[in-house]
Amino acid sequence: MSTIPNFPYTRDARLKTRYEVIRLFLEVKNRTVVAKTTRVSRRLVNEWVTAYLSDGLKALDIKKQSGRPC
Repeated sequence: MSTIPNFPYTRDARLKTRYEVIRLFLEVKNRTVVAKTTRVSRRLVNEWVTAYLSDGLKALDIKKQSGRPC
């Protein structure tokens, strides 16, 4: 049985969603159930879970958007 990590505090709603997806995945081990429960697409759930399992919490960080500056 894997233990659920202590996620760092954040005010960023997008990061909170990612943490919630990982927390649920570690509890139920079913990506489809996680997607339905959190109302996030299965594709994103798969991406986030795969990134978390390979690189840990650091992989879930929101990366700065590239493109034309404001």
